[in-house]
Amino acid sequence: LDGAIPVATFTSPPFSETARLINKVSHNLGANQLPLLLAAQAGERTLDAGLARQMSVLEAAGLGPDDVVITDGQGLPGNRITPAAMTSYLVSLTDAPYFETFLESTPILGVDGSLATVLPDGDPAIGSAHAKTGTLVGPGTDTPYVLETKALAGFLDAASGRRLAFAVFVNDVPITEVQAVIQANTDLGAIASELFQLY
Repeated sequence: LDGAIPVATFTSPPFSETARLINKVSHNLGANQLPLLLAAQAGERTLDAGLARQMSVLEAAGLGPDDVVITDGQGLPGNRITPAAMTSYLVSLTDAPYFETFLESTPILGVDGSLATVLPDGDPAIGSAHAKTGTLVGPGTDTPYVLETKALAGFLDAASGRRLAFAVFVNDVPITEVQAVIQANTDLGAIASELFQLY
């Protein structure tokens, strides 16, 4: 407004802090804002514009529509990516100037965020991986629920000293109680621990 006097200003935190919040605790509201922020950065105002910018980043990493489909920011049903494509994308990130910032934004295996409780005390793999979980549960047909997706993808520094990019996905598992989702998370932690020890 012409002649208006500002009464306050607000400077948002750096994006690295936003990414940390989104990734550490699966802050889905923040994740859904990301494509909108990408659109705004390009002078656009629609979700489709933001999703197109996200897809262009993936295409630059060598992925295409046969590998990945993005319909929102948080990964609700309709979004798809193959484990091979996810691993390929993760490997491509290692050359990015923001790789360390990305890595620091993700949960640490057995330490914090959505991976804090996936390993038993004393497990040798505690602290060895930076990875992101993904979980979708829906109504079942023959059982009360179906674990539509349980996923873990990221980087693991194995006992051998090798850094591994990995992605483990489990889809469409009939379950009778929600506790099975927690067990699936623990199972993914056990798989990560095996990767740590074997590779």
